[in-house]
Amino acid sequence: MRPRSGEYSTKVQDNVERLRNDIIRVSQSIHAHPELGLHEHWACGFLVQEARDKGFTVETPVAGLGTAFLATYSSGKPGPTIGF
Repeated sequence: MRPRSGEYSTKVQDNVERLRNDIIRVSQSIHAHPELGLHEHWACGFLVQEARDKGFTVETPVAGLGTAFLATYSSGKPGPTIGF
């Protein structure tokens, strides 16, 4: 039986709460290093490393943009695919 969307919503909310301190730390770090649009080199490098540290496979650059990246993660379990 497939979980209902409400169950996914609860799982997402639980994980956001679990990762709350990391989310705040990342947000504050990016805020502390302002960069102009399409020149976010510090933020890109920081986020790429954060993603790798969390077990994501990271591809960069993407679409010809030096500040773009694609991070993918697989739990190895069946379930939904989520994109941001």
